Amino acid sequence: MDHSKTIRNIAVVLVISAITAVLAYILRIYVARTYSVEEYGLLYAMLAFFSFMLIIVDVGLYQSMIKKVAEYRAKNDEQSIKNLFYTAFVLQTICAISLSIILLIFSKYINTNLFHNPNSLLFYILIFWVLTYPLTYFVIAYLLGYEKTTWWAISELIKILFILTVSITLYTLNPGIISVFIGYALTNLLFITIFFIIKSEFFIPLK
Repeated sequence: MDHSKTIRNIAVVLVISAITAVLAYILRIYVARTYSVEEYGLLYAMLAFFSFMLIIVDVGLYQSMIKKVAEYRAKNDEQSIKNLFYTAFVLQTICAISLSIILLIFSKYINTNLFHNPNSLLFYILIFWVLTYPLTYFVIAYLLGYEKTTWWAISELIKILFILTVSITLYTLNPGIISVFIGYALTNLLFITIFFIIKSEFFIPLK
């Protein structure tokens, strides 16, 4: 085992994670200082609610995938790894679609009684976030399953940076909290786009 490489990778991940934490803090400060107390509270209340919904979408597959990939890699069974990821992705997508439909059906009730929010568009944007989140689960599980921890850390950094950039950019066009919601909603599409651009360089072919 190359201990020096391991230590170097740990150090790199630690530095990137620290930068990510700082950017996440900057994002919170930006939201707090740019928007009203009500908008700030609405954003993080809705994010907390939909983050809980993502646990349902995951249905425990995320951690299982990482464990199984390690086992299949030890056996050099790449085909089983591909089958595993595709099966998990399909199951998570089915869960995401089913949950999104339920949320759409009860959207008016939840939005009115839980969030006291007259703007249903914000709720719909985060439903889209849930609907596309299996794309992010797919990418992160791939990264961690193949021990690409540095790339996983970079992906988290890109996510926060993207949300911050989109929020600030869209605010100039529409000075409303919706810009932050859109930033979150588009991260999943960003993840899968970048992944399929660079996958041939860092991962096994997905064929």
